[in-house]
Amino acid sequence: MDSLWTEVAPHVLEIFIEAAQGQSPGEFNTSADIQLHKWADSHQLAELCAKVGLETMFAQLHTKLEGEEGGGGGGVGGGGWGVVGVGGGGGKFHSLGQGLREEVERLSKQNHRWESYNVDQLKYVQMSALDDKDVPSAEQWRDAVTFMTSALSRQIKEAEDDLQKLAGPTSFYDRWVLWKSQSSTQVVKRAAAEELSKFLAAEPSHPSKLFTDELMTVQRVLKTQGHAASEEDIQESWRHLYHLHFLKRAEETAHKCQRGFVLRQHSPEYACPEVEYFWRVQQVMKSSSHTLRVQILDREVRQLEQQIKSILDSIAVSEERKKGLIRGDAVDKAEQLKQVRMIQEKLDTFREALAKQQKGHSPK
Repeated sequence: MDSLWTEVAPHVLEIFIEAAQGQSPGEFNTSADIQLHKWADSHQLAELCAKVGLETMFAQLHTKLEGEEGGGGGGVGGGGWGVVGVGGGGGKFHSLGQGLREEVERLSKQNHRWESYNVDQLKYVQMSALDDKDVPSAEQWRDAVTFMTSALSRQIKEAEDDLQKLAGPTSFYDRWVLWKSQSSTQVVKRAAAEELSKFLAAEPSHPSKLFTDELMTVQRVLKTQGHAASEEDIQESWRHLYHLHFLKRAEETAHKCQRGFVLRQHSPEYACPEVEYFWRVQQVMKSSSHTLRVQILDREVRQLEQQIKSILDSIAVSEERKKGLIRGDAVDKAEQLKQVRMIQEKLDTFREALAKQQKGHSPK
């Protein structure tokens, strides 16, 4: 499910940040619900999941085609994948079919299309999962909190790295050991980020938008420090800074909501709509992952096997393609041996003809 999360995470967080601009749990839930359903209903979510399924299937195909050098029978066979052998074997013969395997993989990726029926089925499953909005048990609540915390911690690390790149090298090690220095643009953006962080410190619940008067204030302060900061520089620094600030606050919320399953029933203070949001996303991902596995095993692999057989059949009837795709010292030696045998056969034929001729001219 990690690869699926990597694909959907940017939009999940975009919806999350937008919904969090509301002033109450009700506003958060309404905004999140509208955006999630809009995303799923447009087929965009289903198509993203199908893309992940396709990449996963071809990763498995690559593994099968490569096989193990010490083992036999590499190919698409095994694990319920059928029996389309594509140059397996071990040792020095493993390299013979490398070109063939690469060509089969390339053409398979080029020709395969996820069935539209499967995309529609994914959409239906996702819409059904989104309709379930209430976390049913304390165990699932804890799982959702864990998922939320894990997802946010990864995003926080990425956001910190992005902010570091924006500001450039500032540590003693980077500057004096690695001999790295900040560009003039990085100096300005770092100074802007330092000023902007004061707004977030004074108002932790600051909305995602930077107000015009705040922007002008930062420009004036930076000018007194000798920095000519453009509006674009300040806005870019704000986006990175606010994104990291928001993620850290959301992570704190997740920790506070650990026991929210019971407490939310007694006080609106513990409503924790953020956990409910991540629970819904988690359910969509689980149902999508299960559906993708079924689709791959039931339909997509069969289509893939037929494509591979067709590719191999087209290669088999072309001597030029076979020579180009199956190569190596062993092939060269086999060709040389074939030529030696042909010469030997011609010599044998010549000797037989010569013997018959001599026999016909021998005295009686």
